[in-house]
Amino acid sequence: MIKAYYRPSTARVLVHNNLSQSFDIRSGVRQGCVLSPILFNYVIDWILGKAPHEEDGVELAPGRRLTAQ
Repeated sequence: MIKAYYRPSTARVLVHNNLSQSFDIRSGVRQGCVLSPILFNYVIDWILGKAPHEEDGVELAPGRRLTAQ
């Protein structure tokens, strides 16, 4: 249900009174959405839960790792 809510997200940008073509938003949470802080906190909690058990960072997606030094 949440995925379906976020799936059709597109945006346009206004620069010097010119409106861009529509483009897909593929990541992130919606500004002002009541679910956004909940989803953000859920992901941060998941990362913090995994981090102490991972020596080479937390894999967020295939080929994408979050590391700290």
